[in-house]
Amino acid sequence: VGRDVNTMNHVTMTLYFADETGQYLKPVAQSAVYSNAFSIEEYAIQQLLEAPQSEDGYCSALPAGTQLLSVSTRDGVCYVNFSEELLTEQLPCKDTVAVYSIVNTLTTLPSISRVQIMIAGKTNVSIGSISLSDPLARNMDYVEVESD
Repeated sequence: VGRDVNTMNHVTMTLYFADETGQYLKPVAQSAVYSNAFSIEEYAIQQLLEAPQSEDGYCSALPAGTQLLSVSTRDGVCYVNFSEELLTEQLPCKDTVAVYSIVNTLTTLPSISRVQIMIAGKTNVSIGSISLSDPLARNMDYVEVESD
């Protein structure tokens, strides 16, 4: 039995974008409607690839030209495969901010506890100092702390 591609889903999620300095992550709570033609994981990554449109001081942490090749979730691990631009193009922020923008966003979804990032299907690579050989868990150390 297939899904009805015309069905729309409503979701509230937290997306993590880079701050304007590229040093920290800034959370953005977003309420959205998306088509059943896409998975929620795919929708979240597509949002990260675009600059946030309604928030000043927030930037995409992923390099321009980066494409999502595939995404799937199995046993609590989200496997997300990006094009080589994620590895070869200049990051607009610190390497930790780029990686945990993806990981922290996806792990806010209820069925995901870890994220395996792949570049053109390969996991034996690193983005800066971060090895992608094993799935990564959420890390809030890079999230900007709001001061009063």
